[in-house]
Amino acid sequence: MHQRSGTEHWSGYSDTPLGSSEPIAPDPARLIVALRQIGDSLEQALSDLIDNALSAGAANVLIRFLWSGERITGVAVIDDGDGMDADQLRNAMRFGSAERVDHTSLGKFGLGLKLSSFSHARKLTVVSRRDGLTVGRRWTLEGIRRHWDCDTFEGHQAAALIDAPWSPIDLRASGTLVLWDDIDKRPVSSRGLRYTLNALYRRLELHLGLHFHRFIQHGALSIRID
Repeated sequence: MHQRSGTEHWSGYSDTPLGSSEPIAPDPARLIVALRQIGDSLEQALSDLIDNALSAGAANVLIRFLWSGERITGVAVIDDGDGMDADQLRNAMRFGSAERVDHTSLGKFGLGLKLSSFSHARKLTVVSRRDGLTVGRRWTLEGIRRHWDCDTFEGHQAAALIDAPWSPIDLRASGTLVLWDDIDKRPVSSRGLRYTLNALYRRLELHLGLHFHRFIQHGALSIRID
């Protein structure tokens, strides 16, 4: 006859708490460093942002490289989709945001916007206009290290950013601006800035053309790079 010992044998996974428990929050400064290493190539990162634009009903997307001297300082992605209100923007900026209703979307885990952006830049700004109201938020590495402090723009500050000359995209009614500032993972080739930008253009033209060819071919999406 089998005799039961005084110690229970491990019988597999159980979600029953073992004794006491306590929350152990991650160290934001260490975690964001790790997340930045997970991020995507420039082509895939921008594909994630364009996927967001498509989910918002955008027909036009502009990718604009910003530079100073011989250094790429920022990248702006602008779309004429439906935009977001304050609650939607707050959710979009959350690490692990709520799952999208559109199950055909590439975004599944609520990390795409943040990981794509911090793979290449130290600051992420999103400004969006919906139903005549403009809202804006900004993540910085410093804010994250202060325990996930996300900046909120005043209405006039957000409007000034989205009303800048983002031609040919018309943002007067609705749309979204995603701005990467303080680029630190996009070195300029020894051949100079112009060579680097031309090389990036060719890479993006090929990747985005293949990735979104169905939408482009059917006239549902136009992507411009400058």
